[in-house]
Amino acid sequence: MAGSNSGDTRKHAVRGVSLPNEVVELGVWAVLAVAFPPLKGPHGEEGDGVGNVSETARKKIAQRYMPGLDTLLDGAVRLRNEVRDGRHLAISLGRYEKVRSGLAAANKVASRPGQAAWPPGAQTVAARLGGGAWAEALRTLGISAEPGGRARGSGSLADHDFKAALAAFFHDCGEDGGPATYSAYCAWVQEERANGRHRPSGSAVRQRYSSWSGALAANR
Repeated sequence: MAGSNSGDTRKHAVRGVSLPNEVVELGVWAVLAVAFPPLKGPHGEEGDGVGNVSETARKKIAQRYMPGLDTLLDGAVRLRNEVRDGRHLAISLGRYEKVRSGLAAANKVASRPGQAAWPPGAQTVAARLGGGAWAEALRTLGISAEPGGRARGSGSLADHDFKAALAAFFHDCGEDGGPATYSAYCAWVQEERANGRHRPSGSAVRQRYSSWSGALAANR
């Protein structure tokens, strides 16, 4: 489990420095509980799970996420127990970010500069729990990584990651009335990452599509 070796201090300095490991892990389980709702039956009735969350962790999370927090945490703990009891789950980085973005959109607490987002983005999860590797972070929790995430040692992203990022960027441009330029995309990526949302860099997009105009042509 992350947090048990001396290398953690370095990892914490990279991403999510203000989040204890318990809070990072609960964030992952919260996202998974939305994607894969807990089963009814032997794992407890609704409301039983939240009692297993420490008060310290709950207070940390409450600083970052408010609407329906106890219900979300209850589902997270109950799903975690199901996986520990043998339920199999697999999720890609792209799907994780899509579900997490939906939760972030419902979050009524404005993000503050220097404060790590909750639920944490995939990059934070990978850095804190998997030594920088998404699949390894999931394995520490007993979850499988579907194709579409980062492979250890590679900087490649799945097609879905690029298409999802560009679609979100174009949507925001339409909402704000701003131009869909390369420089605007780079600035948008910085804002997204500051809010804990993983997005491919502008240079990665240009490399993927040979040029920014190529990215526009392929995704609009």
